[in-house]
Parts: sequence; structure tokens; C-alpha cells
Amino acid sequence: MKAEKHELPILRWHTKVLMWLLTIWGAWSVLGIGYALITAPRVMRLDLVDYYVFFSVPVLISLSAYLLFARNRFAYIPCAILPVMYLVIAKRLFPEQINLSNHVINLHYFLQFPPLYLSCAVFFTVCAVYCFALWRNGYLA
Repeated sequence: MKAEKHELPILRWHTKVLMWLLTIWGAWSVLGIGYALITAPRVMRLDLVDYYVFFSVPVLISLSAYLLFARNRFAYIPCAILPVMYLVIAKRLFPEQINLSNHVINLHYFLQFPPLYLSCAVFFTVCAVYCFALWRNGYLA
């Protein structure tokens, strides 16, 4: 008896758009963050943790795009880590603006983050939920 090969359903257009968006965002982030890390020592003092945090963001974006292209079921994991990374970057870049002494997580807590970083965190949270839904509905193996 031949083992039947389980075929996955065809991906919809919005999933393909998300794949390409993540690919372009990852490539742009590698160039942008690479340039920023080269010129940053003249503007601000960075330690080794900053370099690790800043460089891991484009790597995670590219990894999530690759896992979506490969239709891997773990595509939601890098997208789930990215919101935390964006909030850590915002805290590292704007320490005087963000006060984390109040450990109650509510709307005011998130509104102290810069809008660009907060919107990126929300976008990747939605991407993580979307990728998880793709896996649960059988679009990812």
C-alpha cells in the first residue's frame, strides 16, 4: 500500500502578501539596523545587550517570513517574540520617557511607549495570532 501524501490547501492572497511584507521588512531592517549600529557609537553608548537585541529583530522577522514560505507550523513563534523585542528596544532607546516602576499593566502602561514601536508590537501580535490560526485551520504543516 502506498502512503497517501497529505496536501495542504492553497494559501490565500493575504497570506502571500504577509509573506512578502515580512520578507521586505526583514531585508529593510537588516540594512537599517546595520547602519544604525555602525553609526550609533557616535550618538549614544551601546553595550553588548543592545547589539544583540537590535540585531535579533531583523533575524526574527526574516525567520517568520521563511517559516511562512516553508509553510511550517512554528511560524507564529518568531511573530510572538517580536512584540516583546520591540518594547525592549523602545525601553533601551527612550529610558527617560518610559517609566516601568508601575508594574500594573493597563492602557496607560502601553501608551508611554513611542507610537511607532507600539504599532510594530501590535502588528506582530496580530501576525502571531494569524499564523497560529493558519496552523490550527490546516494551512501550515
